[in-house]
Amino acid sequence: MRKTPVTLGVLGIIFGAFVTLYDGGRLALTAMAGSLNKTLGAAMSSTPRAPGAPDPAVMMERSQALAKQLQPYTMSLMAIMVLFSVALILIGIGLYKRRSAARSAALGWSVLGLLYLAADAIVHFTIILPRVRVMLDETFAAMPNGRAMAPMMQVVGGAQSGFVVLGEVCLAVFPIVLIILLGRRSAAGDFVD
Repeated sequence: MRKTPVTLGVLGIIFGAFVTLYDGGRLALTAMAGSLNKTLGAAMSSTPRAPGAPDPAVMMERSQALAKQLQPYTMSLMAIMVLFSVALILIGIGLYKRRSAARSAALGWSVLGLLYLAADAIVHFTIILPRVRVMLDETFAAMPNGRAMAPMMQVVGGAQSGFVVLGEVCLAVFPIVLIILLGRRSAAGDFVD
């Protein structure tokens, strides 16, 4: 018997635990962000600024309003990711123990995971990033030299899109590997029941 299920099981447990902690932490921080942003905004409003520069407290208020507006999307995406990650931990344990049910679950998880990543990308590109860009454009338009910063804003927008694509591609690797390695007919012989 090949060691593929055991290796994939260990990787599944590690990846699942990492993403559960990461996105679980992000969920907790997002829930606490309101009070933290108010404190930060108050501290920023007392800092000196150049004549004509935007008020940092106003920028923080805009940012907080946008975060609140996007919260149903971001919280839902993170919560679903946490559920997928917990499921991956359980599937990883089953793969480690060479349970054939874990093979089927891993294949189903992989397909659903790829569909989730596609939905996540759609939400980011159609809802989240456009709203962030509008807020940034409005913020920089209010600055005295805002027009001069337009090329930089295009770079920032491109970087945001690039990070989303890079994140989706990185997250898609493991489900694709699971489909390739566990989807083969010969993989059934690697399981004990």
